[in-house]
Amino acid sequence: MTNLIEFKNVSFRYGKSRGAAQQFALKDVSFAVPEGKIVALVGQSGSGKSTLVRLALGMLHTETGYVRAAERAHTGLIFQNPLQSLNPRWSVEKIVREGQPSASDEEIARVLEQVSLKPHDVLHKYAGDMSGGQAQRVAIARALISQPDLLIADEPLSAVDVLGKKQIIEVLEDIRSARSLAMLIVLHDLGIAQRLADEIVVLHEGQIVEQGSVRDIISHPKHEYTKQLIEAAKL
Repeated sequence: MTNLIEFKNVSFRYGKSRGAAQQFALKDVSFAVPEGKIVALVGQSGSGKSTLVRLALGMLHTETGYVRAAERAHTGLIFQNPLQSLNPRWSVEKIVREGQPSASDEEIARVLEQVSLKPHDVLHKYAGDMSGGQAQRVAIARALISQPDLLIADEPLSAVDVLGKKQIIEVLEDIRSARSLAMLIVLHDLGIAQRLADEIVVLHEGQIVEQGSVRDIISHPKHEYTKQLIEAAKL
């Protein structure tokens, strides 16, 4: 099975080059996202999750180790805050078409239906006039329109309300069942990871403290931090 993206012995630290002490944001991190699998990267704020996403996108460069994407693999992106990542002056149609300029009207309508939006209701709306949950579903449609092999979602639920979270989880579950699409989903909630993922990687203070199948992580946690996350999610 091909790994669509692989992190191997990745370390990265922030800090000034002169005088100031440098702090590791990530230290010796290794895991991969195989084709067709959903991997949830779980940890609380400050654990290094966002740094890993930036490394995956080439926005940062590793100090040691490497990040390697599969040759010719195409990646779709879903950002944390849809109301910041979408142009508020653009219509939904223009936003989705940004993901694939050659897409037909029928393809745009189809992908909006896949994220549980009615094309005739939203095509000519503006992102700034939508709820957080609706806007995030538009962002998912924009990511899907180009038929990616890998979808990277950076905390896709954190900027939406309870109803929006429910709708987005259902959309992601539908995508999982309808497509053979690999995903790297960054989360802080193990309960949501349990619903969506095949594998879980638990990140704490820049290091992987536990990784494995959803069943093994939830049923037989080994690290105290993982146990705290399970207790917080009331699993």
